Amino acid sequence: MHNSFSSGSNSLLLTVGNVKASYYKKEILHGVSLELRKGEIASLIGPNGAGKSTLLKVIFGLLKPTEGKVIFQGEDIAGHSPYLNVKQGIGYFIQGGEVFTDLSIAENLELSYYQREKAPFKERKDEVLELFPALKKETTKRAGLLSGGERQMLALGMLLIKRPRLLLLDEPSAGLAPAIVKSLIDSIKEIRDKFSTSILLVKQNIREALRISDRCYLLRAGKIEVEDTPENILENGELEKAFFA
Repeated sequence: MHNSFSSGSNSLLLTVGNVKASYYKKEILHGVSLELRKGEIASLIGPNGAGKSTLLKVIFGLLKPTEGKVIFQGEDIAGHSPYLNVKQGIGYFIQGGEVFTDLSIAENLELSYYQREKAPFKERKDEVLELFPALKKETTKRAGLLSGGERQMLALGMLLIKRPRLLLLDEPSAGLAPAIVKSLIDSIKEIRDKFSTSILLVKQNIREALRISDRCYLLRAGKIEVEDTPENILENGELEKAFFA
C-alpha cells in the first residue's frame, strides 16, 4: 500500500528521489523516495535496521548515496558536505544529543550561533530558552551536570539557535523517562509551530511520533512500504505488519 498526497510543488522543501546507499558495498537503502513540505512534521518509522538513520545521514551529507537525488529548496545536495548543508539551513540531531560537557548551557548555545546571523545572539538565545524552561532557570550550569532530558533539550537548542529550515531528528528522546519524552515531543511540535521549521523525525516510540506528525513513512528493509496519515497508519494494521510480520 502506498498513498500519494497531492500538493503544489512550490510547497516542497525536501524531495528524496530513488536514493540508494551502502556501507562497505552492502546496500542499505534500495531506492528510497519521500517528500517533506514546508512547515510539515513527517515521521519515519520502521524496525531496527530498516535504514532510518542511514537515510538521515544521506540527507545531511554524512553518507554519499550511490544513486538518486536529494533536492533541498530546489537544489540537488546529494553528496554535499555537512558544513554546506548546515549553511543552507539543515540541522541534524544525532541520537543521544551532542553537547560540550565542559561548557555552560549559555556557552554551548553561543558556540553554536552563527556570527553572520543578523539577529542578536541574546534574542535567539531567549527564543530557544522559552521552549525549554528547565534550561532557562540556570543557564550558567555546566552541560556535563545536566540530566539526560536536559542534555537532549540543550542539543536541540544548539540546532535551533541557527534557525534551520529543516530539522532531521534521530531519536531525540531515546532513553528518557515517559514524562520527559512527552514534554520533548510537545517541544518538537512547538518548534514547528513557532518557527515554521520542517521536521523529519525518526522515533522508536511510534505512537508519540504519530501524535505530532502530519504524515508518516514506514521504512522496512531499506524501502518505503507505506506513506500515509498517522490516523490511517494506526487503523489499517500496517504497523503490526511491519514490526511483527
